[in-house]
Amino acid sequence: ELCLNEKLSIYDLNIIFRSNINTKFTSYKSDYLNQILLQYENFKDDLNPRCVRDASYNLYLAGIYIPVFADRIVDYIASQKTDINGNVLSKVLLMCYIFGHNIKNQEFFKYALKILAR
Repeated sequence: ELCLNEKLSIYDLNIIFRSNINTKFTSYKSDYLNQILLQYENFKDDLNPRCVRDASYNLYLAGIYIPVFADRIVDYIASQKTDINGNVLSKVLLMCYIFGHNIKNQEFFKYALKILAR
């Protein structure tokens, strides 16, 4: 049994969260899911493009908006512009658009246009 009191990697969080949102019996008010979302909100470790893509898409599918994590993802894309492809960027842009996330990092837009033009 998994103990959510432990600090999990973003990869593990994505897998656990995705398995919970794909279950038709999932209650979005469960303590288990709230613990997962709290770990997303407090996540401070390194990100990678695959985990950014999966996390943003999972949150979009579940309809759950975590502004702190969305800011962290946007900042990651602005700082790691050479590692990001159009697929990752499209998932992040979709999440930001659907939730009405106000992107404060102006560098993000400059790099997003370059990434989409590749």
